[in-house]
Amino acid sequence: PVWFANRIWLHATDTLYYSAFEELVRGIEEESYPSVNQRFMGREITCKRVAGEYLLIYAADVIWRIYGDSLATFRLDTLAHGKGCLNRAACISFEDYVAWLDSSSTVWLTDGSKNGLKEISFPIRSDIASINHANAAIAYHYTGAARWIVLMDGTGGKLYVFDLDTQQWMPPWPIEAITALYSGHTALSTYQLFLARNKVPLVQDAN
Repeated sequence: PVWFANRIWLHATDTLYYSAFEELVRGIEEESYPSVNQRFMGREITCKRVAGEYLLIYAADVIWRIYGDSLATFRLDTLAHGKGCLNRAACISFEDYVAWLDSSSTVWLTDGSKNGLKEISFPIRSDIASINHANAAIAYHYTGAARWIVLMDGTGGKLYVFDLDTQQWMPPWPIEAITALYSGHTALSTYQLFLARNKVPLVQDAN
């Protein structure tokens, strides 16, 4: 589920569903899904993320976007052809952006606008060209002192860390048998980066 424009958006295979809001006369908005509140996309949906004023809907080879704030103003168009996502764990929303591991094995960033698509993986393209998408993940990690996009290559046993402030990739961190990646708020003003190796959780120092 994704929250966007006062509605909960869901998907099953190639169909997008959204809860009721201004059209609801009686009932609870978040629990009401009129039969007409759906859209057939024609391709299997892999994930949905919010970038600012846009809801981005990913398939393997196309990215759609929805914008507007009511049934009367909702619009659907295509953000990009030939781009997409294969694994929802490798697609994240943060601040007003979305970052994802593209089906072309490159990493992209967007604010949802037509001119806002940006590849950030050029310096590491050759390193991630054969990445296994099924064992990949992305996290946004904010420590107060730094803002990172972290790409996990579970099969290759590496973390690739992109510093959003310097716009540079750090040297890869070799960590064998990584199976999961997550950045979370654990205490007041404290964020920590969590990893799992063979399903055993670890934590990276927040600094």
